[in-house]
Amino acid sequence: MINCVNIIATLKEVDKNNPSIRYCSVKRPYELFSNNELEDIVPVINWNKEPYGELFCYKKDSLVAIKGRIETIDNKVVIVSENVMYLGLKE
Repeated sequence: MINCVNIIATLKEVDKNNPSIRYCSVKRPYELFSNNELEDIVPVINWNKEPYGELFCYKKDSLVAIKGRIETIDNKVVIVSENVMYLGLKE
């Protein structure tokens, strides 16, 4: 089986209840009939599950490319980041 995820996302806040989780906003490639852009908020953690590292060193609203895999932790789906590339601040 192949479990690989590649996303370009905007970094959001850190989860207050679990500081090893960082939320990311991912825009959908299509719009609804009302011409509104849709965004999905997905939880992302570092592969070593530590609340520091490259995922947590960038400011909120930074644009990043994340390569990782999908896992379930405590019956919740999360993306485990294996590589994070900084693309700049969101304009």
